[in-house]
Amino acid sequence: MHIGNLRTAFYAYVLAKHENGDFVLRIEDTDKKREVEGGINEIKGLLKIFGIKWDEYYVQSERLDLYKDAAKRLVKEGYAYEDEGAIRIKIPKNETVLYHDFVLDKNISWNTDTLKDLVLLKSDGFPTYHLAVVVDDHEMSITHVLRGHDWLPSTPLHLLLYKFFGYKIPEIGHLTDIMDPEGGKLSKRKGSTSVSGLINEGYLPEALFNFVVLLGWAPKDNQELFTSL
Repeated sequence: MHIGNLRTAFYAYVLAKHENGDFVLRIEDTDKKREVEGGINEIKGLLKIFGIKWDEYYVQSERLDLYKDAAKRLVKEGYAYEDEGAIRIKIPKNETVLYHDFVLDKNISWNTDTLKDLVLLKSDGFPTYHLAVVVDDHEMSITHVLRGHDWLPSTPLHLLLYKFFGYKIPEIGHLTDIMDPEGGKLSKRKGSTSVSGLINEGYLPEALFNFVVLLGWAPKDNQELFTSL
């Protein structure tokens, strides 16, 4: 878990509790090539260290039949097609996809002619991130989605999937990216960006919490010290 993930978790948790809702911990592990051994336990352990208690817990790799059925439904209804063992979305021509970002507080739109027929279900039977999160948002009754700004280009694809399935679209917000001192994105080449790495280097969880929670946000009373959620 890098500090950007931790900040998103902080904000999502606070938003859920402010709205008297549930905080859902969803392990999105459908890309097996990127799976890190022990990663799930590390995530759960770090969230506990920072006082984040989840109300519901799901692992996507344990829900594969649900995604397969959803992909087959799209093919049957003409919204997707099979391609060399995989299933791809069929992007409609010259349509406008629009939503209001509740974090950026503005409407954002795309023309579908700028989108590609991306894979939804891979030939190995695993869904891509795009299919899995949309199906899960519906099945888990998700009302608010918070992601990093780098996921914004994927939003029109998700909006189309919500529409094709007939699902209610949750409120969607994108947090600003966390940059390095030179203005580029954080990377391991420029130092540790993982939460566990920083803790191992001697940074106290309380200090990390205070640092991360103020990245891209400031309270109206200019409070500078936060010790817990």
